[in-house]
Amino acid sequence: MTPQTVGRHAVIATVAIATVPANLAFDVDWRLAFPAGLAVLAFGELLPRFFPTRPQMPGSRPTGAYPLTRRETEVATLASRPMTSKAIAKRLFIAEHTVDRHLDNTYNKLNISSRVELALWMKDRGLLPDESGRKETDSGEPHAPVTGRTKSPPRPQGPTA
Repeated sequence: MTPQTVGRHAVIATVAIATVPANLAFDVDWRLAFPAGLAVLAFGELLPRFFPTRPQMPGSRPTGAYPLTRRETEVATLASRPMTSKAIAKRLFIAEHTVDRHLDNTYNKLNISSRVELALWMKDRGLLPDESGRKETDSGEPHAPVTGRTKSPPRPQGPTA
Protein backbone atom coordinates (compact mmCIF):
# COMPACT_ATOMS: atom_id res chain seq x y z
CA MET A 1 0.00 0.00 0.00
CA THR A 2 1.33 3.42 -0.90
CA PRO A 3 1.55 6.21 1.68
CA GLN A 4 -1.20 8.08 -0.19
CA THR A 5 -3.53 5.09 0.08
CA VAL A 6 -2.80 4.67 3.79
CA GLY A 7 -3.43 8.38 4.33
CA ARG A 8 -6.71 8.23 2.42
CA HIS A 9 -7.88 5.24 4.49
CA ALA A 10 -6.95 7.05 7.71
CA VAL A 11 -8.90 10.16 6.71
CA ILE A 12 -11.97 8.14 5.72
CA ALA A 13 -11.89 6.19 9.00
CA THR A 14 -11.49 9.39 11.02
CA VAL A 15 -14.44 11.03 9.28
CA ALA A 16 -16.57 7.90 9.69
CA ILE A 17 -15.75 7.67 13.41
CA ALA A 18 -16.42 11.40 13.88
CA THR A 19 -19.78 11.08 12.14
CA VAL A 20 -21.26 8.98 14.96
CA PRO A 21 -20.63 11.43 17.86
CA ALA A 22 -21.54 14.39 15.65
CA ASN A 23 -24.92 12.82 14.89
CA LEU A 24 -25.43 11.96 18.56
CA ALA A 25 -24.58 15.57 19.51
CA PHE A 26 -27.41 16.73 17.24
CA ASP A 27 -29.84 14.42 18.99
CA VAL A 28 -29.96 11.88 16.17
CA ASP A 29 -31.07 8.49 17.41
CA TRP A 30 -28.10 6.13 17.92
CA ARG A 31 -29.78 3.61 15.61
CA LEU A 32 -29.30 6.14 12.79
CA ALA A 33 -25.94 7.55 13.93
CA PHE A 34 -24.07 4.24 13.66
CA PRO A 35 -25.34 3.40 10.17
CA ALA A 36 -24.43 6.95 9.12
CA GLY A 37 -20.83 6.33 10.22
CA LEU A 38 -20.80 2.99 8.40
CA ALA A 39 -22.21 4.66 5.27
CA VAL A 40 -19.44 7.26 5.32
CA LEU A 41 -16.86 4.48 5.67
CA ALA A 42 -18.43 2.36 2.92
CA PHE A 43 -18.84 5.20 0.45
CA GLY A 44 -15.37 6.55 1.21
CA GLU A 45 -13.81 3.16 0.52
CA LEU A 46 -16.00 1.97 -2.35
CA LEU A 47 -16.46 5.08 -4.49
CA PRO A 48 -12.78 5.31 -5.55
CA ARG A 49 -12.98 1.69 -6.69
CA PHE A 50 -16.02 2.30 -8.87
CA PHE A 51 -14.96 5.76 -10.02
CA PRO A 52 -11.17 5.82 -10.38
CA THR A 53 -9.26 9.05 -10.81
CA ARG A 54 -10.16 11.15 -13.80
CA PRO A 55 -8.49 10.08 -17.03
CA GLN A 56 -5.79 12.37 -18.30
CA MET A 57 -6.83 14.83 -20.97
CA PRO A 58 -5.32 14.18 -24.41
CA GLY A 59 -2.20 16.25 -24.92
CA SER A 60 -1.73 16.98 -21.23
CA ARG A 61 1.61 16.28 -19.65
CA PRO A 62 1.93 13.54 -17.07
CA THR A 63 2.74 14.73 -13.58
CA GLY A 64 6.22 13.34 -13.33
CA ALA A 65 9.55 14.24 -11.88
CA TYR A 66 10.11 17.14 -14.28
CA PRO A 67 6.99 19.30 -14.65
CA LEU A 68 8.49 22.37 -16.38
CA THR A 69 8.45 23.20 -20.07
CA ARG A 70 11.67 24.07 -21.88
CA ARG A 71 10.89 27.80 -21.79
CA GLU A 72 9.89 27.72 -18.11
CA THR A 73 13.22 26.02 -17.41
CA GLU A 74 15.10 28.75 -19.32
CA VAL A 75 13.29 31.49 -17.42
CA ALA A 76 13.72 29.66 -14.09
CA THR A 77 17.47 29.25 -14.70
CA LEU A 78 17.87 32.97 -15.33
CA ALA A 79 15.52 33.90 -12.47
CA SER A 80 17.68 31.84 -10.11
CA ARG A 81 20.49 34.29 -10.79
CA PRO A 82 20.38 37.88 -9.59
CA MET A 83 18.48 39.05 -12.70
CA THR A 84 15.32 41.12 -12.87
CA SER A 85 12.34 40.09 -14.98
CA LYS A 86 13.19 42.96 -17.32
CA ALA A 87 16.75 41.67 -17.81
CA ILE A 88 15.49 38.12 -18.39
CA ALA A 89 12.98 39.40 -20.95
CA LYS A 90 15.68 41.33 -22.77
CA ARG A 91 18.01 38.32 -22.82
CA LEU A 92 15.33 35.92 -24.13
CA PHE A 93 13.71 38.45 -26.50
CA ILE A 94 10.30 38.17 -24.86
CA ALA A 95 8.05 40.61 -23.02
CA GLU A 96 8.56 41.24 -19.31
CA HIS A 97 4.93 40.22 -18.73
CA THR A 98 5.71 36.87 -20.41
CA VAL A 99 8.62 36.30 -18.00
CA ASP A 100 6.33 37.01 -15.06
CA ARG A 101 3.71 34.62 -16.47
CA HIS A 102 6.33 31.85 -16.87
CA LEU A 103 7.47 32.43 -13.27
CA ASP A 104 3.87 32.32 -11.99
CA ASN A 105 3.25 29.06 -13.85
CA THR A 106 6.50 27.63 -12.49
CA TYR A 107 5.68 28.66 -8.92
CA ASN A 108 2.25 27.02 -9.22
CA LYS A 109 3.61 23.80 -10.72
CA LEU A 110 6.31 23.47 -8.06
CA ASN A 111 4.14 24.75 -5.20
CA ILE A 112 6.67 27.44 -4.26
CA SER A 113 6.36 31.19 -3.82
CA SER A 114 9.73 32.87 -4.33
CA ARG A 115 12.83 33.02 -6.49
CA VAL A 116 14.88 31.71 -3.58
CA GLU A 117 12.76 28.55 -3.40
CA LEU A 118 13.00 28.29 -7.19
CA ALA A 119 16.79 28.53 -7.05
CA LEU A 120 16.90 25.80 -4.38
CA TRP A 121 14.62 23.56 -6.48
CA MET A 122 16.80 24.09 -9.55
CA LYS A 123 20.01 23.49 -7.58
CA ASP A 124 18.66 20.28 -6.01
CA ARG A 125 18.05 18.89 -9.50
CA GLY A 126 21.38 19.99 -10.97
CA LEU A 127 19.74 22.47 -13.34
CA LEU A 128 21.78 25.52 -12.38
CA PRO A 129 25.06 26.10 -14.18
CA ASP A 130 28.25 26.09 -12.19
CA GLU A 131 30.81 28.92 -12.44
CA SER A 132 31.92 27.77 -15.92
CA GLY A 133 28.37 28.13 -17.24
CA ARG A 134 27.82 24.38 -17.57
CA LYS A 135 25.04 22.36 -15.95
CA GLU A 136 25.87 19.14 -14.17
CA THR A 137 23.99 15.90 -14.69
CA ASP A 138 23.26 13.41 -11.93
CA SER A 139 26.45 11.58 -12.91
CA GLY A 140 28.49 14.75 -12.46
CA GLU A 141 29.15 15.18 -16.18
CA PRO A 142 28.46 18.67 -17.51
CA HIS A 143 25.80 19.52 -20.09
CA ALA A 144 26.33 22.10 -22.77
CA PRO A 145 26.58 25.72 -21.56
CA VAL A 146 23.30 27.43 -20.73
CA THR A 147 22.79 30.34 -23.05
CA GLY A 148 19.88 32.44 -24.15
CA ARG A 149 18.86 32.96 -27.75
CA THR A 150 21.36 35.18 -29.57
CA LYS A 151 20.54 37.89 -32.07
CA SER A 152 20.84 37.10 -35.74
CA PRO A 153 23.83 38.68 -37.46
CA PRO A 154 23.04 42.02 -39.14
CA ARG A 155 21.91 41.77 -42.74
CA PRO A 156 24.16 43.32 -45.35
CA GLN A 157 22.78 46.54 -46.70
CA GLY A 158 22.81 47.58 -50.26
CA PRO A 159 21.68 46.07 -53.53
CA THR A 160 21.33 42.32 -53.70
CA ALA A 161 22.46 40.37 -56.70
